[in-house]
Amino acid sequence: MAIPSGMMQVQCGRCGQTAWVMTSVGYGVCACGAQVTAPGGAAGAAGAGSSAAGLPQSGGIQSGMAPAGQGAGYSPEQIQQMQAQQMQQMQQMQQGQAAAGGIGGLQGRLLRKFGVGGGIVGAVLVAAIAFGGYTLKNRFMPQKGLVRWSTMGLDADKADGDLMITAVSPAAKKWSKDAVWWAANYQAVRNDGTVDWEKGAMVQYVSPKRLKSYLPKQRDNSMKKFRFGPKGADYKDVWGVKKTVKGEIIAPFAPTCTIKQLAGVLKGKGLADGKTVRISYDPKWERAVAGQNWHVSGDDPKMEAWYSMKDCSLQKEQ
Repeated sequence: MAIPSGMMQVQCGRCGQTAWVMTSVGYGVCACGAQVTAPGGAAGAAGAGSSAAGLPQSGGIQSGMAPAGQGAGYSPEQIQQMQAQQMQQMQQMQQGQAAAGGIGGLQGRLLRKFGVGGGIVGAVLVAAIAFGGYTLKNRFMPQKGLVRWSTMGLDADKADGDLMITAVSPAAKKWSKDAVWWAANYQAVRNDGTVDWEKGAMVQYVSPKRLKSYLPKQRDNSMKKFRFGPKGADYKDVWGVKKTVKGEIIAPFAPTCTIKQLAGVLKGKGLADGKTVRISYDPKWERAVAGQNWHVSGDDPKMEAWYSMKDCSLQKEQ
């Protein structure tokens, strides 16, 4: 088996098997789990090239067989498989170091200069850089079907119920140019108009053109629901209708009685600090009272009422 450039073979002191060592680092890991260090460390490994002094290039050890009397608990086939996997891992490490501009080499340089302690520090640094890249991608980089809190300009801890409706409008328009706001469902609204989205919060837009289409493919993707979560508003799911919507589709008007104003009214009716109520609007369900109204329901204080979205006046109470 050809030995790749930048690699060497060293006999494991624990089990006697052959372990692969990267010459730039000076140590490797045997199939038995033991750390194997090249003679003379990294400097010795660099000088030795691709083979260790005194190690046979053929025979029992080279072929993956454990030396007689030092059985490692594995069959020859298992040992060969583990060594092949280790070779592949080492090669992937080399490729990763080259792609990362030498980040992996940092660990090797620290190990050569400061010994094992430096190698540990290097490992921590490499792990930190990798974690930082993962965090950057998952917290800040754009993701398909997600509008981040920062993009919406909202504070997740104090999410403004009114701005949650308008902040997702650009994403809705990008999905379908004719998209219009259609519904909102906030399970927990505080008396300052902010929403506890952990209890459930959804804003819905629709495409009138797609709803009225005779093409099933268009109707199947005629609604877009924005569900708010830790990262922002998720809208990856596809929603639609089975049948073509007949007649005129009239979008709700922009409320002049805002969620914040309505919350102030509810505060005057006993909605104390720390308590929440459900506030929703959906043309499909809010037919109990004529006109366009916010539906409010809660247990503490107990309430079931409808308030005008024009002026916050009470329309009906149960």
